[in-house]
Amino acid sequence: MEWIRQAREALLIFAKSYRQTDLKLPQAQNNKQKQIELMEDAQARLETLMRRDTVEYREILEHIDHCIKTGYAEHDYDKLIGLSTYILARAWQRVKIDAEAFPMRSNEEANREVDKRTEELHGRAVSGHYLESKYSSDSNSKTQRLPDDKSPDDDITSKPQPGSTP
Repeated sequence: MEWIRQAREALLIFAKSYRQTDLKLPQAQNNKQKQIELMEDAQARLETLMRRDTVEYREILEHIDHCIKTGYAEHDYDKLIGLSTYILARAWQRVKIDAEAFPMRSNEEANREVDKRTEELHGRAVSGHYLESKYSSDSNSKTQRLPDDKSPDDDITSKPQPGSTP
């Protein structure tokens, strides 16, 4: 749980700072260097939390490198948000799967179950169309809207209830 909190915080700082480098925003002209420094700090924190020999982590770390090198682009921002959500959802699903497992599942079984639960989320993330998801009220919308009575299966903010199944 602590890893999820630290990763979420670093990803949030990176995404927010990256968004603030959009030169179309009036404040971006004055704050760009400060935002780049914040992005580099968040990148370093993420590199200490994520190993590049893990496919999912390598994917987001390489995208973060790309974002820093190429500057702001809306498509890259959407992909960053999608990959961030995917990484955090995978970690949360793993926590839930490990909590459900009695007797303990093998690491391979748990990883297969995490893959199954997050496959669609990963597809939307890597395509860069995460924010244009099935939850959008308008297919041209750039923001994700969830119906009031539903939440996605990958909601990392909810806590599993005793005896509940995801």
